[in-house]
Amino acid sequence: MDTKKHFNNLSPIYKTLRTTDEKPVKYISKQLANIPNLKMADIGCGDGRYDELLIKRLSNLEILYCVDTNKKMLQSLESYFLGKNISRYKIVNSTAENMPFEKNSLNTIVSFNALHHFDVVRFLKSADKVLKKGGYIFLYSRTKEQNKKNIWGRYFPKFNEKEIRLFSSVDIGNIANDIKGIKVQEIREFKYKRCSNLKRLIFLATNRHYSTFNMYSEKEFKESLEIFKKQIKSNFGSEVKWYDFNTLVVLKKVN
Repeated sequence: MDTKKHFNNLSPIYKTLRTTDEKPVKYISKQLANIPNLKMADIGCGDGRYDELLIKRLSNLEILYCVDTNKKMLQSLESYFLGKNISRYKIVNSTAENMPFEKNSLNTIVSFNALHHFDVVRFLKSADKVLKKGGYIFLYSRTKEQNKKNIWGRYFPKFNEKEIRLFSSVDIGNIANDIKGIKVQEIREFKYKRCSNLKRLIFLATNRHYSTFNMYSEKEFKESLEIFKKQIKSNFGSEVKWYDFNTLVVLKKVN
């Protein structure tokens, strides 16, 4: 799968395709409210949907580094932020595994729905270098188990088999605990009641709102989409309702 091509294609319309969950941002903001001159980085920031919420909520924020490997996503972020007169941020074109920050320079690192695109061991080792002692890492993602419960995992053929990049919360905890100096503080699950309709769901899938859909051949995708349509029609009325689950893993640098 060509990840760069995928995000290049989606960058102009990404905000119309993805849901932004406010609950983890509220929780993170509460944890960070008493840190003066807060310096943080969002790794795999995309078009900045979560960064906008963080900047609005964190009055103590000095600077938020919006980090992504995709230049077109960062261009979309900057254009949107300029239009909204949003400040206290800086865009950084970089990988998650080799963050270009000084040692012990950040209070916090966050990542929203991007972890499955990283080499997690190398990412956490890089985070360990740039975080101050007592600094936090907040990792928000759906897990392998949660992927099976959403509308796609339940009704879109082969979706779970195709998506092999996701971790379990136990996996993330074990990886983190193997890195000297980083310890798991908390693992918190969020549950969301979703409502949509078949037309909207078809729009999301055909625009590959999840990169998982790029793992299908064209033939596989078309066949799976037809089966998905039939299953949704047979299981729901005009409204399609389901629950999404996501996990927030909170890590802390202890030395």
